Amino acid sequence: MSSSPPQLRLRDLLFTPLGCLLQSSPVVLLVVLLGGYIAGEYVYYNVNTSLWGLFAHPLEAIQADATYEHVQEAGVGSWNVVYESPTEVEFRGLVRHVSPVRMELVPFLTHDVLVTSGDFTDPGRVQVIVAEHQFAWAAGESNPQGEIHLLHIVPANAEVYRRLLSVRRGQTLSFRGREILRIDALDPAGQSLGWWQDDGCNSILVTAVNE
Repeated sequence: MSSSPPQLRLRDLLFTPLGCLLQSSPVVLLVVLLGGYIAGEYVYYNVNTSLWGLFAHPLEAIQADATYEHVQEAGVGSWNVVYESPTEVEFRGLVRHVSPVRMELVPFLTHDVLVTSGDFTDPGRVQVIVAEHQFAWAAGESNPQGEIHLLHIVPANAEVYRRLLSVRRGQTLSFRGREILRIDALDPAGQSLGWWQDDGCNSILVTAVNE
């Protein structure tokens, strides 16, 4: 008489590793949990994803006027946005860096994107690094030709935000919108909480992202 092997159920596949982990020593469990925490924090601050909405910015709770000069969130505070010019500008080039911005002071500032052209697109000629909302570059030749811009992006609407989530390194894209000079944050009582102003980069309210 022959018997068929037991069939594995989806529940078994999901919970068997968890059961093994819970039976492990406290040291192993601590190492796994610490590794998971470090990996999660890295993804949260460095990978351009909303993780199916889990890491999404709370843009639905934020209300802005038609010109995006006055922004508010009920129970949190408000923001005054000052622009460099009433006209829109466009930055177009090869994306060499993209990462989410997680900033409690300005929660609707969602992305850092490094846009390059000319020699700055070539990693063999120009090395770049982006950290803490700033960038640096180094080149073997003394005077590389082209442009390099680190964009600190405020999406004008939910559609632009979804488009930004699809941006990847190596894409050639254009980002159009109004350059931001300064964002002042206020508490519900109207008292200053601080401000955002870039240091040699380009803060921008992006209205369109195109190929």
